[in-house]
Amino acid sequence: MWVRSDYPAPGSLAAVASSPSQIDLTWQDTAPDESAYHVERSPDGSSGWTEIDTVAADTTSYPDTGLDCGYPYHYRVRAYWSGDDQFSAYSSVASATTPLCETAKTLAPGWNLVSWAVAPPDPAVAAVLASIEGLYCRVLSETGIHDCTLDPIYRTLNELPGAAGFHLRLDSGSDADLQVQGYAIAADTPLPLEAGWNWAGYLPATALPIETALAGIDGQYDLVHSLNQTYIPGDPVYSTLTHMEPGQGYLIHTTQATTLVYPSGAALASATGSRQEPAACSGVSPTPAFTLVYGELMTGEDPAPLGTVVEVVTPRGEVAGCGTIRHEGQYGYIHVYGEDPSDPPLPGFREGEPLAFRVNGVAATAGTEQTWANDLT
Repeated sequence: MWVRSDYPAPGSLAAVASSPSQIDLTWQDTAPDESAYHVERSPDGSSGWTEIDTVAADTTSYPDTGLDCGYPYHYRVRAYWSGDDQFSAYSSVASATTPLCETAKTLAPGWNLVSWAVAPPDPAVAAVLASIEGLYCRVLSETGIHDCTLDPIYRTLNELPGAAGFHLRLDSGSDADLQVQGYAIAADTPLPLEAGWNWAGYLPATALPIETALAGIDGQYDLVHSLNQTYIPGDPVYSTLTHMEPGQGYLIHTTQATTLVYPSGAALASATGSRQEPAACSGVSPTPAFTLVYGELMTGEDPAPLGTVVEVVTPRGEVAGCGTIRHEGQYGYIHVYGEDPSDPPLPGFREGEPLAFRVNGVAATAGTEQTWANDLT
């Protein structure tokens, strides 16, 4: 192929990012009787040029889609004549940077267990949580704590990276929208897990059945918690956590060091399954400290029917755990929360206190006396 020196290169090439995944190109059609235009892209504007598409003669625009958010892209265009298999000179290089990705999560008042599938360019706590400035004070990670009441030198959590799980307390009387910006983290990015507890983020863009989401570590984990639900492999009767969802964080207990890779591509597209959520109980305030209760329940001589409400009550009369019967005569894992004494305090159990039960609002007697202790310590 030859370059025609008698025809000018395409003129005034411009690139404008129109979304986090699209850049729109425009240029002037300066070539007479061309057959097509060839569009090329480079990661740095000087090397690695790749032809990404060919467009028809007289075309003066092109949308480049499916791009990663938050990254620069560089382009050049040239005309082509099929009759003599020749090209014009290249246009000047035009560049644009896609906006950062943005994830959104509605937080409820009190404690939330969250994650984000983006890598913030500035991972500092204040920068990541700028959208809820003034509405939070305490954030917990697997290894540290951010507490606005502490002198900064005593705060052990200073950065909030993507792909990790965090407990965050929203100090607001109503819901608030948390928006986190950053570079996209691919759904199949490997996440190293240590033996024991791991506070993991969720990377796929769609909800998945938990067995599908964690298929890559099948046989290497034995317990998963969300903020208010629990899954134990091979225990569908008592497990209450059925799906993993974007924006949620999870506590995953592994039996050995391993690497979690979530499904992506064709595996992600082929995953199906309907959501199965237990009925919600009102008036319970989750906290990061909890124990689990589960078991069989009879009403008289018959198994308790579906929809029966089981509540766990503190010695002060506070409901600190609640669940509903989803399998006749058996109530699944109920999170029974510990007290959060910070300001304002959230109700819950204190270490060693006895658990009292109510069934459909009526006091009930457990087969054996149980006392509260934090399962995560």
